[in-house]
Amino acid sequence: MELSPLYLQRLEEATQLGMQQGIEPGIQQSKRQFLESILQVRFGEIDEKLS
Repeated sequence: MELSPLYLQRLEEATQLGMQQGIEPGIQQSKRQFLESILQVRFGEIDEKLS
């Protein structure tokens, strides 16, 4: 059974979009942890209300 080129293209686009959506939250979490680390070194313990 041969899949149509359009189907394969859409499958690839959906796969890429899914991967990007999975990566974005990880990047945001990484940036947040980095910033919290810098603030903690500079100012000490971070209040839970601020994090």
